[in-house]
Amino acid sequence: MGLRVPDGNSLLFLGGEIEIDGNTSQSGLHVIYGQLELLAVNQQGTVGINVDRANLALDFPQELELADISLSNGTFLNTSGEAGGAIRIQGKNITLSDQSFVFADTLGNQDGSGVLIQAENLILDNASRVTTDVVGSGQAGNLNIEAGQLSILNGSVISSSVFEQGNAGNINISTELLTLESSTEAGSTSRIASTVNNSAMGNSGDININTNSLFARNGSRIITDTSGIGDGGRVAIQAKEQVELSGNTAIFSNVNPNAQGNTGGVEINTVSLSLSDGAIISSSVFGQGNSGDINIDAENSVNITGLGRPSPANVSPPLSIFSIVGSEAMGNGSNISINTGSFSLANFVTISSSNSSLEAGNAGNVSITAQDDFLISGSGISTVRSGFDDNGNLFGVGGNAGNITIKANNIRTELDSFIDSSNRGNGNYGDILLHANSIALIDPFIRSEIFGSGQA
Repeated sequence: MGLRVPDGNSLLFLGGEIEIDGNTSQSGLHVIYGQLELLAVNQQGTVGINVDRANLALDFPQELELADISLSNGTFLNTSGEAGGAIRIQGKNITLSDQSFVFADTLGNQDGSGVLIQAENLILDNASRVTTDVVGSGQAGNLNIEAGQLSILNGSVISSSVFEQGNAGNINISTELLTLESSTEAGSTSRIASTVNNSAMGNSGDININTNSLFARNGSRIITDTSGIGDGGRVAIQAKEQVELSGNTAIFSNVNPNAQGNTGGVEINTVSLSLSDGAIISSSVFGQGNSGDINIDAENSVNITGLGRPSPANVSPPLSIFSIVGSEAMGNGSNISINTGSFSLANFVTISSSNSSLEAGNAGNVSITAQDDFLISGSGISTVRSGFDDNGNLFGVGGNAGNITIKANNIRTELDSFIDSSNRGNGNYGDILLHANSIALIDPFIRSEIFGSGQA
């Protein structure tokens, strides 16, 4: 089981390079609901110790050059207990590899203390994990990462989630470069997650990312869903340069099937945003509740590219940025707002805020403002309110379609693109408003009408 000190006490490691190999350390370091700290320095200096009864803490100096820290082959750093203990790690290059874990989980009814990792370069690889999860009824600690570069690779996970009763902590990441990349092997999805899991009761935390650039690839995930009873948090991304999502990568803030609660939605502020090869952003309702709005502010550009039109071609384009309310759900669609310099939606893909619930509820609005060009090519925008069940029968509950507002210097649609705010049930259709100095509609499909009963 490795090295363990009495519960509730402190274990401090201070030295040069620190290497802990799970094959030789018999799984690592355990300080049950205590304090665990690792500090690697590369030069002589003075490090103080702060004493608070049984709790000891290193006084991390700012002027000392740091050394590397490596956790490998299933190493555990564990302060989980009735109250999740505190873990603090500071080094130059910090690597967790081959299912190495940093756990500060809350297992009882007391509040956790959280995790702080500070590094020039932090790598999580091959299903390694850092967590402040709740498997009890207390409040989890926050999970804070400050790094020059952060890479989450090959099924590795950063998580503060709810598995029983209690509330998760927030995940706060500050880094110049954030990379998430999954492998093609089953179960190898890299992710940052704060969720309320099945049969759990409580609230998840927010995910706050401050970076220069974010790259997420190959099915990676950033998630604040709720699948139990309780609210999911918000995903907030501040990227000074760019956000690129590709290869079936997803940002989710959903109310999942059989769940009850609300989610905080998604907010992205950056210079350029790119979604390609099946990447999606979703704030949707498949259970009971409301999902938060999707707000995107990209100073230069938003470029969304699909996988191309399939054969046969009579299928609907897949969703890219969307808020949908499923047929078995109860709630309202969220609003989608995009503000940018130039906007492009191309190669068979859809932005949608729609509602197909058998219960009362409205679709959300879609608003896109581009200072220069707005282009839809072989793609579409939808705020439809559906009113038919699986057998094609019109059901009696009411709900309104959402409005679609597009403002740009130049608006162009081409290659059978569509803009649709129809109501296929008992409710009102939405307005479609286009504001531009130049509008070119080539082979357009623009529809705002009622197929059931409602008021125009």
